[in-house]
Amino acid sequence: MLESETALIVGAGGRAALGLPSARPLWQAMRDAMNRLQALRSPAWRVLEAWPQSPQAWGAYTLNGLASRVALEDRQAAPHFTAMYSREVDRAYLLAAALVFQRASADRDRLSVLDFGGATGAYRHVACGVASIPVDYTVQELGAICEAMRPLRPWVRYVSRDSALAPTYGVVLASGALQYLEDWRGRLRLLAERTEHTLFISRAPVLKGRTVIVQQMMPGGANVGWVWNRDELVNEACRCGLSLTDEFHFQDDFSPIAGLGEGPTIRGFAFRRQ
Repeated sequence: MLESETALIVGAGGRAALGLPSARPLWQAMRDAMNRLQALRSPAWRVLEAWPQSPQAWGAYTLNGLASRVALEDRQAAPHFTAMYSREVDRAYLLAAALVFQRASADRDRLSVLDFGGATGAYRHVACGVASIPVDYTVQELGAICEAMRPLRPWVRYVSRDSALAPTYGVVLASGALQYLEDWRGRLRLLAERTEHTLFISRAPVLKGRTVIVQQMMPGGANVGWVWNRDELVNEACRCGLSLTDEFHFQDDFSPIAGLGEGPTIRGFAFRRQ
């Protein structure tokens, strides 16, 4: 049962207010059976053991981009972790994660975190900023990203294979990652099994209508991902032995998706073990 709903909203006019360019329909819903089948076979799904098929589509995730990104994150986070990003919605993501980390760190002498799809591990700045106890931070990522990141942030543990994960973590975080996996249900079950206190699925695109596969067209390639029916995502997590404790409403003016009758909202869902 939902205990509380926390609103962290960027309104309908948010893009203009934040000085962002007008949204363009770069996303396409894959509704019919043939398009859906093609999407399920697409190499654009994120695979932990393989480097992305189209590096141009991953921008800062190229090897050279990672070092620049780490330097920028560390410099901007020095005064406070909320200074890492300038956009209101990005700061909302950080503050929601901070609340999750703070609650999970209460009444314990050490906090372990698994950041699934966490790229550089930037959210460690958030965890260390709010927890008054030591933080053991693990990022599960693509193998090539792990190799590149280990010398850049040696205080973070980077792993790619499930066999390298610990049995449980105080907090399991999946921010903007779960939707890019073809078998999202299987990954959700694994993440739930590894959750000792809180599983936080953040930056999740959801709809009132049925779950759809979408394709994001980008220079040099495409990304394929899910936009979930909100209740389907929540109910799947609850079937994994979790209960929803907090829901964060981040953004209601997501980029238009051609072929959808409604625009998705970007939300965060915090679950605890029952």
